[in-house]
Amino acid sequence: MPDRRRQRLPGVPRAGPDHAGLRVQRRGGRPRLGHRRGTGAGSQGRAGGRAGTRLRGAVPADPHLLGLRREKLLGAPLHGFLDRSGQTELSRWLAECRDGRCGVFETRLVRPDGAVRWVQVSAGPLPGEHGQPDGSLCMVTDVTDRIQARGLKRQLDHLRRLDSLGQLIGGIAHDFNNLLTVVAGSAEVIAGEAVPDSTEHRLATEIVDAAVRGRALAHQLLAFGRGGGRVVTVSVTDLLDDIKQLLSRTLGEHIQLNISADADVAAVRAERGPLEQALVNLAANARDAMPRGGVLTIQATNVDIEPGQLDDPATSGRFVRLVIADTGAGMDPETRARAFEPFFTTKPTAAGLGLATAASIVRGGGGYIQLDSEAR
Repeated sequence: MPDRRRQRLPGVPRAGPDHAGLRVQRRGGRPRLGHRRGTGAGSQGRAGGRAGTRLRGAVPADPHLLGLRREKLLGAPLHGFLDRSGQTELSRWLAECRDGRCGVFETRLVRPDGAVRWVQVSAGPLPGEHGQPDGSLCMVTDVTDRIQARGLKRQLDHLRRLDSLGQLIGGIAHDFNNLLTVVAGSAEVIAGEAVPDSTEHRLATEIVDAAVRGRALAHQLLAFGRGGGRVVTVSVTDLLDDIKQLLSRTLGEHIQLNISADADVAAVRAERGPLEQALVNLAANARDAMPRGGVLTIQATNVDIEPGQLDDPATSGRFVRLVIADTGAGMDPETRARAFEPFFTTKPTAAGLGLATAASIVRGGGGYIQLDSEAR
């Protein structure tokens, strides 16, 4: 988990004037919530109790943290409010509390209404007789705003780096394209004057072919660095219908293409050309992952993203989600972590710009892109 720290302390910090408490006590192997009157207001709470007793403690003065009335919190398992990774992390830290250790970790808290909040959980031992741990104490703090601000800053920094990289790449690609124009033109003249099937003709033809491939790469670089186009309202359904034939040609006959969209899928504000390019790039990447054939599925739906629901906690609101799934070999964790990096590729003849360009287009338009893949 991010921002995780270990330390040996006699307890955890007490709630300040802007916080109330949320007590958690271990009974039967799992921590449960209890309540008593708390003071202050805010979104931090303490939870705790002695081993072998029923749960008791203070709940947050702000009822929105857990989304339940105080009387319903009594005896409720804290694990039930955490996602799977948070449950695992909490269990581990509570186990270490028996050794007198304290720890802090961040995780997602899921309320009964489905809303997601990011919380910081501090776990520590409750001292018993003779100074030995006799229970555990947890401090649960709502840090959603902080996590969102951190995510926005990270996203802004990323966009700034991409903008700088795009300007650099665009300038280099423009000059490179001009040089290749001269090379290709000269080679075409030589090929035209050379005797057919001669060594000179063959070498000049190879130069022309290489220049053509280089110009294609330069155009990809220019597309990656280009921005600031005209934003229009794009019907996602019409977009998918229009590019279906293009995608079929890109994939080839050995790959089956399935495209579907919900009847009420919303329109989006975007640059249509780059959006088409992003879809084609993703389809081409899927094609390369299925050299022996397979199935590519594209599905468009409306979706409401809650804060903290995505890996980027700053992304929330109403979106149109385009899911592009293939039946290829998948990626190992190392490849998956670098998949959107410019010039990163696992293919000997690829430029490593397909996924990077797609990600740049989507993120530059205010959207998000995620990759889920496992090596098969």
